[in-house]
Amino acid sequence: MAGRGADAMTGSNGPDGSDGDDGVAGEVEIDPQTASLSTCTNRAYTPGNQGVPGNGGLNAPMDGGSGAGAVCPNDNDAQPSGSDGSVAVGGGAAGTGGVGGHDYQTNSGCSYDTAGYTTNALAGSDGADGSDGSSGVGCSGTAGDVISGHWRGDSGTSGHQGTAGGGGGGGGAGGGIDDNDGCGLGDALGNSGGGGGAGGAGGHGGQGGQSGGGSFGIFVTFSMASDDYPIIEENTIVRGSGGNGGDGGFGGVAGVGGIGGAGGDEHLVNVLSGKGGDGGKGGSGGHGGGGGGGCGGVAYGVYIFNNNSVPTYDTSNSFSSTGAVAAAGGRGGLSYGNSGTDGHDGVVGDVNY
Repeated sequence: MAGRGADAMTGSNGPDGSDGDDGVAGEVEIDPQTASLSTCTNRAYTPGNQGVPGNGGLNAPMDGGSGAGAVCPNDNDAQPSGSDGSVAVGGGAAGTGGVGGHDYQTNSGCSYDTAGYTTNALAGSDGADGSDGSSGVGCSGTAGDVISGHWRGDSGTSGHQGTAGGGGGGGGAGGGIDDNDGCGLGDALGNSGGGGGAGGAGGHGGQGGQSGGGSFGIFVTFSMASDDYPIIEENTIVRGSGGNGGDGGFGGVAGVGGIGGAGGDEHLVNVLSGKGGDGGKGGSGGHGGGGGGGCGGVAYGVYIFNNNSVPTYDTSNSFSSTGAVAAAGGRGGLSYGNSGTDGHDGVVGDVNY
């Protein structure tokens, strides 16, 4: 009488992807307390966004781009643009940095010369989302194999990792006010740009489920091909059931992209100074694929391996399958992206040839 094969272990779940950090808000308008460009440039607190303000969110290698720091105003010059976000190999595209605004200058009538520009900067663009990882494939090779005298079934394949989202672009710097005609209005540096959010990492794939154990009334194996079969006859062999295949592991959940930092938007010196551009959002990663299910274990009355010819065990013995059932294949692991496929049920028979 054959026993029952052991049920297989479920594949391990894929780890979740890490979330991207948020970008940092940009610095607000700065009063340089001078109308001289050279003096302004030499101030310790110019340009804007020194230190932490405007930094992009971190989640290497898909960090967010830095927001541009406002520089001292000069005529109708353009302010700096934000930095582009970073991207992981094969991941979503990075966001581009926002374009800076333009400075306004006073003219001889002490009114503002805009030269047709705006002082407000543009926001950085969002990073693109990553792609979901492909699913693991359920086991289809139901026959299994004999390795070192032991039967081994096939496992499902593991799901693939999702790709990372791209980092968001940093916001541009707002235009300042250049009081270059001595109108007593005072110079002002525009608001600085916010940092882009970092991209989220992709979830990892779930591991494939293993094969269920086999059930054999009599197991005959040779180290090399042989015709020297043992005599097995006039027996009643009660067939058992193989073990159920293991389920595939769940695909890991994708990391969420960070939110872009707000551009500076305060007017402490001049209401016409430009707003800093907001940082772009980091793209979210793709979900990991679920693992494929393992095959159900086989169940045979007599199993022979490395036989040179066809033996007569099937006609020289009687077989019973009372209570024996085909072992179920493992289910594919679930995923918010691509779930794994199921493994095949185990095969059953009086003999395996």
